[in-house]
Amino acid sequence: MKNHRERLEKYQNNEMTDAEATIFEKELQDATALFDYLLEHEELEDFPPTSDSAFKEDKQVKQKIRQRLYRVTAIITIVVLLIIGGSSYLIPKLLDAYYYNPLENKKLDENGDFRKLQPSKMELYQRVYQQVALEQDRFVNTSITKIGPATYEVHQMNFNDFKGNPSINTYVINKGKVASIQAETNVNPSLIYHQHLVLPDYLVDHEKDTSPGTLKSKIEKLPESSWLKLKLPFPKPLTWDNLQQFISEHPEVTFYTATLKGFDNLGVRLDYENNYTDTLSGFNIPKYDSVFIEQLEKDYPQLISPTGTIRPSMTEDDVKSFLISNFTYLLNHPEDNFVQYTAGIFHQKQDYQNALTSLKNDELEFSHIEVALPKSIYSTFVTLDNFHYVTLEDLAIFSMYQTD
Repeated sequence: MKNHRERLEKYQNNEMTDAEATIFEKELQDATALFDYLLEHEELEDFPPTSDSAFKEDKQVKQKIRQRLYRVTAIITIVVLLIIGGSSYLIPKLLDAYYYNPLENKKLDENGDFRKLQPSKMELYQRVYQQVALEQDRFVNTSITKIGPATYEVHQMNFNDFKGNPSINTYVINKGKVASIQAETNVNPSLIYHQHLVLPDYLVDHEKDTSPGTLKSKIEKLPESSWLKLKLPFPKPLTWDNLQQFISEHPEVTFYTATLKGFDNLGVRLDYENNYTDTLSGFNIPKYDSVFIEQLEKDYPQLISPTGTIRPSMTEDDVKSFLISNFTYLLNHPEDNFVQYTAGIFHQKQDYQNALTSLKNDELEFSHIEVALPKSIYSTFVTLDNFHYVTLEDLAIFSMYQTD
């Protein structure tokens, strides 16, 4: 490497030959390394005017180049920060916006108690579904927590009217799909061995067959305090008026559900003065804002029942209005349906459409009921005059609600 200081001193002391000076002056104009050194370390007062002018011009060019480099460096730094920030902030936000959000529409009253002013779309769908779909226990509420980008943990509480206890279904929704399901908690086991394999006991055989294998003979061996949960089909469907009359004639029986004619598990959950719906008072049943309910029921009259039940005292028109609103809502909001992934049983859209067609064109009729009753009245209530056959769904050694 050339010694720039030594050559510069020779040039300043006029110790170079004319040829050497000419070559050096040319290098002053062309050599970037020498320009950098001169600009950073030397005073140029003794240089000839032409050289001083060249230095100033070159210095300006260098400054502009440096400024551009600073700007490019700043831009690159910002881009890198945006990329890094995107992975921790922007990308999760984009995922949340793109995939299904089960918290959408939820509003809380934050003035102390965080009461739900209105439910999320998903919770509202669950509530409506379980008002008319009877295969699961009665719906109480849903708690949804965001646990990651487009990932939510859902806790759904149902209440078993016969056992008198709640159960909780827990599952995770990740990127719009159910990623994992935990088993129900707080579920009391049935006293019926292999309860789902119990076959219907046809009443036509009851009058002739009293062998030990019949359901009737088994029930007779139970303690007198026993209570039975039964599913019973009528010999022929009952109109709403006839069902009201039937319920009023049996105040000692608790009526849980009534199934619409032509369907397996679509119908209504019954609230009756003898039913024990007050057992839900200890649970957090949401009471949505009246403004929200009013707005919702402009499109879906009588859609929401706080307890998920209807009273037998309602008129047939009111019951039809309730059912039509429920089925219409389910048809209009298929994107909120996660029941098919979590319950294992679900109804097709065609079921809702068929139910709507029947409700609008036919008389309101019911083919099955679910009831709870004490063992002592089984033989008088479950007869050929009343029912076609009987299925024992659950059994309790005593009733949690019996007070006498």
